[in-house]
Amino acid sequence: SYYESNGKIYKLELDALGYIVTHGDMKPALLRKTTTNSYIFKSEDKTAIGYFDTEGNLVVEVYNDKLDIVDVEKFILIKK
Repeated sequence: SYYESNGKIYKLELDALGYIVTHGDMKPALLRKTTTNSYIFKSEDKTAIGYFDTEGNLVVEVYNDKLDIVDVEKFILIKK
């Protein structure tokens, strides 16, 4: 499947433990299933919680320790 966020296109592919997220020549990010119907999102620079909303979009929530808030990034499903 393909997703868009901040003008960039990302590809999500199934693997044996969840999903791999790729974009261009970036190091792949990983989505790993948890027991609470969400995913651990691990990229080169962040570890976050991710889940798929009712429209199939990927929502990633990252704790911002400088501001003590949760930043939400939505990856919009554009093609399966």
